[in-house]
Amino acid sequence: MIFNYIPLKTCDFEMDSVIYHNCIIADSTNAGYPPLWENDIKNKIDKFVISKKYGLIYYRFENGEEFKRVFKHKPNRNGDEAE
Repeated sequence: MIFNYIPLKTCDFEMDSVIYHNCIIADSTNAGYPPLWENDIKNKIDKFVISKKYGLIYYRFENGEEFKRVFKHKPNRNGDEAE
């Protein structure tokens, strides 16, 4: 079975007034579930963001529930590191 391949592009993502660079954003415009899983999943992920530097930083379910990565020290616009 072959699925339509849409290459993901890196971009900036802003969350809580911080801009994360080199992120991949997957949502309904560029990703989806295979037909075999379509009916089995109760609460689908609507969007998720992976940062090259920090890994998974955000995801949101189709019911609106969302999760954000929490840093001890939030990165800022000056490029300081998060912990």
